[in-house]
Amino acid sequence: SVSFTPFSAAESEIQRQMENSLAEQVQVREQRNKKANQHKESLRNILRNC
Repeated sequence: SVSFTPFSAAESEIQRQMENSLAEQVQVREQRNKKANQHKESLRNILRNC
């Protein structure tokens, strides 16, 4: 079995947290893009209906 030193355990935990926050940032960015696109679409529809 692999023996974990406290340091490597802490490092892998930091790595995991960084990956989690990166994934969250990507999700937030995608949601923002989606909202922006929806906004553009609704503006287009409004202009079309005028």
